[in-house]
Amino acid sequence: MTTHEPVQMLSARLALPLVRELRGLGHDPAPILKELGLHEAGLRPLEARMALASWLRLHAASIELSSDPAAPARAAARIQPDAFPIPLHLLGSQATVREGWRFSAPYLGVGIDGLRAELIPEETRSRFDFQVQGAPLGPAPLAEFFMVGLFAYGKRVIPSELLPDRVNFAHPRPAHADALCKFIPCTLRFGSRSVGFEFPTAWLDLPIRGADPQLGQLLAEQAAAWLSTHEPTPRLADRVRLWLARNLRDSDAVASRLARDMKLSERTLRRKLSEEGTSIRELVAKARQARASELLGSTSAPLDAIAFELGFSSVGAFCRAFKRWTGCSPARYRAEL
Repeated sequence: MTTHEPVQMLSARLALPLVRELRGLGHDPAPILKELGLHEAGLRPLEARMALASWLRLHAASIELSSDPAAPARAAARIQPDAFPIPLHLLGSQATVREGWRFSAPYLGVGIDGLRAELIPEETRSRFDFQVQGAPLGPAPLAEFFMVGLFAYGKRVIPSELLPDRVNFAHPRPAHADALCKFIPCTLRFGSRSVGFEFPTAWLDLPIRGADPQLGQLLAEQAAAWLSTHEPTPRLADRVRLWLARNLRDSDAVASRLARDMKLSERTLRRKLSEEGTSIRELVAKARQARASELLGSTSAPLDAIAFELGFSSVGAFCRAFKRWTGCSPARYRAEL
């Protein structure tokens, strides 16, 4: 029996900036939309969806017709409210950035299938990471468009001129990286282990201009109804990754505690993870590596504190594991950032 990977979908509204960019360049977007089985009016409804592959074709067309690889980013920087997918409207409906994040987080999948965001708060500097099915948000064209559009949105709803400390991309540095800096004028890091941005923690308590909690509640109900019938069940491995992010410090009996919280026997847990091509050992190692890289890069915490945070029995055990993962010591990794 042949199985097929599900077609990844996203909000059709994310195509509107690309359509407008094409028109602004003097090109009629209708033929390309027709080729993709779309029409412009059908992109506007909040519930409208399109295949990621079709969005990527539209993205490529804006580059081909403009001979400018930064054209899609320019389109994202000019995003208008009628192109905001539901999660952005939900974020902007609450009183502060922190409240908007909490309110919108469960509904990110309405914007991009499987999208999840993790807030990693620290005392003075925090970070948002964006993932799809446990991997950094991608492919590269979508990650760049998403981050530029997100900050264009932020300028509209936060009454301050704010810039992140750094924006991270998982893909290699592209030839148009300098042009991207015009739309996100801060440090851009390519080849990172995550897609997201780092920012002063104080941002989380900034007020949102034009907050409307009542509208937010109505939209949340609409988003919840959509997700109940459309969003695929998360893979077990993704659920395990989320669990590990909260439980790394206690390394005792990980498998039994994990199985209990997943409401599975250990044997079934291991079998199901094997069917998904992974294991508890592999997921724990990757979670530790990711968290270690975060702490080494964004804090000055001593190595013994990091080792404890990650559930290692000693600094030596942590250093040996980190060198096995990355090929260098934690101290060298931190020095080279």
